[in-house]
Amino acid sequence: MIRSIFLSRYRIAIAVMLAIVCLHSLQGCTALGLQQPKTFRDDYVYAITQITALRNTSTAALNARQINIKDMEYVIQLCDQSRAYLDTARQVYEAGETLAGKTKLELATGVLLELQKFLNSRAPLSARSPQ
Repeated sequence: MIRSIFLSRYRIAIAVMLAIVCLHSLQGCTALGLQQPKTFRDDYVYAITQITALRNTSTAALNARQINIKDMEYVIQLCDQSRAYLDTARQVYEAGETLAGKTKLELATGVLLELQKFLNSRAPLSARSPQ
């Protein structure tokens, strides 16, 4: 029982931290001159494109020997999990639970942002994307 309470608190803390990261990533859009997503659908589509970009980037990083196969498997696994979170978020949102849907979407987006940071940390300085 104590373990389940700890895990529950741990998950809540992670969700809150990821939500904060998501807010910072949206502010980053403005700093780069990009239009911020305005609707749930915009956020959802943006996250899907992030998954595609991360898969392509991780493949290029593997081919350039900037990451190893275990890193690639880790990225692909988290991309798959994020896609599952996104699909669940969309289903929940469309079922009328907008707050829960947005929260799940922010969680998935936060994971994708951390994956991007992970891949950026593996790239040589000249190839890193601006942050």
